[in-house]
Amino acid sequence: MILASAYLIMGIAVNAMMFTFKIESPDGSSKSSLPSGHTATAFMTEEYLRQEYKEVSSWYGIARYTVEPVRGCLEFVTISFGLPMLWQA
Repeated sequence: MILASAYLIMGIAVNAMMFTFKIESPDGSSKSSLPSGHTATAFMTEEYLRQEYKEVSSWYGIARYTVEPVRGCLEFVTISFGLPMLWQA
């Protein structure tokens, strides 16, 4: 139930920002692409997992918060330069 509530709140917040700010995507295809819904979902999930497993090991949070910014940057670079996203093959 907590995860579903977090997804709902995050989705409302991101969509409200997308349609309020109207920032154009790097490739010019859309004016409702930033902030990234994929990246917001990933970070929300990371925080949920960190909270869920912090008693087991703090390394879950450290590892995931290290990997996620790299994934977000790679997504931005691949979209900006028209490169194929290998992880969505």
